[in-house]
Amino acid sequence: MISFPRKWALQATALLVGLCLLTIARSTTAAEGDAPILPDGDYPKMVKYGVKGIQDALKGSPDDTKATKAHTAAVMIAAYAQQNLSGADGQQRATVRDAALKLADTIKAKKFPEAIKQADALPSLAADPNAKKEKVKLLESHIAFRNLMNQFNHPPEGGWGIHREFYAFQLGMKGAIPANDLREPLLLKAYQVGVTAEMVQSKVPRTKEKEWNTYASDLRKGAVELADAVKAKDGRNGLDAIAKVTTSCTNCHKVFGGGPK
Repeated sequence: MISFPRKWALQATALLVGLCLLTIARSTTAAEGDAPILPDGDYPKMVKYGVKGIQDALKGSPDDTKATKAHTAAVMIAAYAQQNLSGADGQQRATVRDAALKLADTIKAKKFPEAIKQADALPSLAADPNAKKEKVKLLESHIAFRNLMNQFNHPPEGGWGIHREFYAFQLGMKGAIPANDLREPLLLKAYQVGVTAEMVQSKVPRTKEKEWNTYASDLRKGAVELADAVKAKDGRNGLDAIAKVTTSCTNCHKVFGGGPK
């Protein structure tokens, strides 16, 4: 057996410990980056939230603006479903994802009565063993960028009123979001913004990629921080998070206008 001087052994031990800590740090960072924006416990709420948006948009004789809103909501349900396909309910989520995309096609074909029935069935679908538990590309494959971002607009324009609501908080509140507003409706919008930001970040522009990634990342972080603040009933941090979201949007529009080229 070869023996080494004691100081060498101590240096080797220190190096080994350092490498282990570095590996753990990298693993933790990767895990945090890969963690779904939408917690498993809130996923069913987002499906119902999206379904209600579709039902409301398709009431009566929907025009093109409302039909587009319903189509976007269907694609967003697909995005919520595939936030976590590796959990115990992964097969059922993959089934919901596929059904939501089929629903989006039904809406696009303007078969609205059939679309409403499909939407009603989404929350209680049984798992299809043939559904593939692999994420599919949604942006540009199933939805145009402009329609995805239109969710932030005012309802008469086909949006969910998120942009106006968040700016109202930022401009009208002094220091904190009131406790009465830190409830589920704001939580669901925070998740909606966060998942949208994640989809947006997957788009690679031909120019100014660094700026694009920064704005999309800030939007995602702000949405996650807002969701955390709503759950913690922390109005001060909630207002800071909303400021991060709106600032990201403003800066992005200054550089990219209606979207990346």
